[in-house]
Amino acid sequence: MMAPNSPTSASPSGGRWLGAALFASALLNSGCLMHNVNKDPRPPFELPAAYSTKAPPDAADPGAFWLRLNEPELTSLIDQALAHNLQLRQGWARLEQARAGSRGAMAGLFPRIDSNLSASRSASPPRIFPDGMGGTREIPSVESDNFSISAPVSYELDVWGRVRSGMFAADQDVVAFRADVEAIAMTIAATVTERWFDVIEQRATRKLIEEQMAVSERTLSLVRLRFEDNNATLSDIYQQQQQIQGMQSRLTQVAVGERLAETQLALLLGTPARKFIDPARLALPDPPPLPEVGIPASLLEMRPDVRAAKARAIAADYRVAQAIAARMPRFKLSANIGFSSPSLSTLFESFIWSLGASMGTNIFDGGQAYAAIDRSRAAVDERVAAYGQTMLQAIVEVESALARERQQEKRIQLLELQTQTSERALEAARRRFAAGIGSYLSTLTALRSLQGAQQTLLNARRQLLSQRVQVYRAMGSRWTTQLTPPQDRNTDASPQRGTRAEDKR
Repeated sequence: MMAPNSPTSASPSGGRWLGAALFASALLNSGCLMHNVNKDPRPPFELPAAYSTKAPPDAADPGAFWLRLNEPELTSLIDQALAHNLQLRQGWARLEQARAGSRGAMAGLFPRIDSNLSASRSASPPRIFPDGMGGTREIPSVESDNFSISAPVSYELDVWGRVRSGMFAADQDVVAFRADVEAIAMTIAATVTERWFDVIEQRATRKLIEEQMAVSERTLSLVRLRFEDNNATLSDIYQQQQQIQGMQSRLTQVAVGERLAETQLALLLGTPARKFIDPARLALPDPPPLPEVGIPASLLEMRPDVRAAKARAIAADYRVAQAIAARMPRFKLSANIGFSSPSLSTLFESFIWSLGASMGTNIFDGGQAYAAIDRSRAAVDERVAAYGQTMLQAIVEVESALARERQQEKRIQLLELQTQTSERALEAARRRFAAGIGSYLSTLTALRSLQGAQQTLLNARRQLLSQRVQVYRAMGSRWTTQLTPPQDRNTDASPQRGTRAEDKR
C-alpha cells in the first residue's frame, strides 16, 4: 500500500489507477436510491371537494389578516412580537439546528482530508554476538530520527444512496422546522390581536359601566324625590344604591382584566409589562371582512402546520431508503500523500504516496439492520397518520370557525333588537314612574335589563372579532413565508445556509 521514498512524480500506472478510481466513483454515485420515496404523500382519506359553506374554489390567499383592520397600532405591536417574541426565537434556533444538521449530512458527499505531522526519535539496544574466535563482539546502541508530514484522504462511494438519503431527509427536516416557525408566528400574530382586543374591550366596558352609572345616579335622584313626596319607599332607595355599588365593584374587576391583558401582551412582545395601547382608545374596531374560504385542498399550502407534517412524512420515507442502503456493502477510496525523512533538512526531498480501495459489508448482526428498516417503515406510517390527522384537524377548524362566525353574526343582530326593545321598555317605565303611576320595581327591572343587554352586546361584538380572526387563522396564509430571523445576533451569511428542499419551495 505505502511506497516510501517514491519519486516526486507518480508513476504512469499509478495515475491510470487513480483516474480509473475517480471514474468509477462518478459512475457509482450517479445511481438511484434503493427505495422509491413518496415525495408527495396524501392524507389517508379523501379530501372533500368543498366545505359545507359555499365558497369559490379559487379563493385568494387572505394574507396578513391584521392589515385588513387598518390599525397602525396593532400592526406595530405584531411587528414587535415577530421580532422579539421568545417562543419564536426558540423556533428560529431549532431551525438553525436543523440547517446545521442538513449541512452535516451533505458533508458525507465529499472526501475527508486530514493532516498529520509527526516527529520521533528512537534508539536500538546494543547487540552482542560471537566473533567466531571464542570471544564476543558488541554493536553499540543506534539512535535515529524520523520526521513526516502527510495528508490522508478518504472517500466513501455512495453507491446505494445512503448518504444522499440522509441528506434529503435532513433537508425535509429543515422544511418542517421552518414551517414550525411559521406556525408559531401565525399563532403569535393572532394572540397579540386577541390581547389587543381584550385591552380595548375592558376599556369599552369601563366606559359603558360609567355611562350606566350616570344613568343610575339620575334614577337614584328621581327615587329620592319620589320618596320625599311619599311616592317611593326607603327600600326603593336602597335597591338603587345597591345597583350603583354593584357597578362600582364591576369597575374594579374591569381594571384588573385590563391590567392582565396588558401583562399577557407584554409577554408576547418579549418585554416587561407597560402601556402599549393608546389610553384614548376606548372603542373596538369593526371586524375585518370575511375572507373567501376556497377549498380544503388549499390548506395543503396555506397552513404551515400541514406543510410541516407533510415534510416530516417525506423525511421519514427518506430514512427508510437510508436504512435499506445501510445494510449494503460500503466502498471506500483512500489516498495518502506526504513527506518522510530521517532528517528535518531533507524532509521535503522525500515524497511518499499511497492509493487504496476497500469494501466492507455486514455478515451477521443478529437482525439489527432489518430491525432498523422495520422501525423506519413504522415511522413512515406514524408520520403519514400524523399528516392526515393534522389535515383533518385543519378542515375541522375551518368548518368550526365558519359556523361560529355565522351564528355570532345572527346573535348580534338579535342582541341589537333586544337592546332597542329594552331601551323602549325603560323609557316607558320611567314615564309611568315619573307620573306616579308605575312602581319603582318596574323601572329598576327595565334598567337592569337594558344595562345587561348593552354589556352582552359589547361582549358579543368582541367575540365576533375573535371568531373572524379564527377564520383567518384556520385558513392559513403564505404571509409567513416572508419571515426572516432576527438580525440582532450573529448569523452565518454563507450561501450554504439554505437547503435544497428550501430552495424548491
